[in-house]
Amino acid sequence: MVYAVDSDAAVTSRLRERIQRERLNNVQVITSTDGDPRLPGSINGAVILNAYHEMQQGAAVLDHLREALVPGGRLVLCEPVPDGAGETHSAQIEDHVIYPDTVVGDVERAGFVPLQRVDAFARNLGGTVFGLIVAERR
Repeated sequence: MVYAVDSDAAVTSRLRERIQRERLNNVQVITSTDGDPRLPGSINGAVILNAYHEMQQGAAVLDHLREALVPGGRLVLCEPVPDGAGETHSAQIEDHVIYPDTVVGDVERAGFVPLQRVDAFARNLGGTVFGLIVAERR
């Protein structure tokens, strides 16, 4: 089962329509709140792709993800990183980026153990560099 989560009801509505149209019976759409993805317990993995840097309540989301993941479950975050050092947190938010050190710190505070970190994992067509962090729930 795949859980597709978004806090925007319009997005989840369109996704439900697509899932029904394509007859995908292994995808469940969840409309979350800003601080709670509303995932059921006992999931094996979670992926946050190009979204964590936008979360106003990221710490709460990570806490809920930890609760939902089984021991040994993996959390993968792939986020845009700033071009250089020294950007303030507010500048990062404005630029839609986040430092990998910030993400690792948040993940550790939520009770995850970082397993892998690649600060320049991928570059999109617009030139934005994305970092990758893989962590495990213990």
